[in-house]
Amino acid sequence: MKNFIDYLGIEFIEISFEKSINKLYLKDEFYNLRGAIQGGVIFTLADSSSGYAANKKSKAVTLSSNINYINAGLKSKKIEYITSTASLIKAGKKTAVYDVEVKTSEGEILAKSIFTYYFLDKK
Repeated sequence: MKNFIDYLGIEFIEISFEKSINKLYLKDEFYNLRGAIQGGVIFTLADSSSGYAANKKSKAVTLSSNINYINAGLKSKKIEYITSTASLIKAGKKTAVYDVEVKTSEGEILAKSIFTYYFLDKK
């Protein structure tokens, strides 16, 4: 059975606790009625890159997240794929904070976000 990440077709390029990069090839279904990449698609890519990184240390869940959409990613620009890069900002005993940037295949920034994860394991 596929999970949600597999269903969407998200590919991981690099995964470590300090940094994670993933990629998603765009499909027509990923655009909204305005012809822009759906915000939920962008958020999911950001959440998965940072979440997979955090889970490299220990079982982790999202404690908080904030995303700023900077550019629309219009279908008329014929964007092939988008990438998300999560970079560790701070790691504590029970939490980790990541800076995440989502870009188009052409390098245009679509969104910037901060994700905080809580470690469930008693380590």
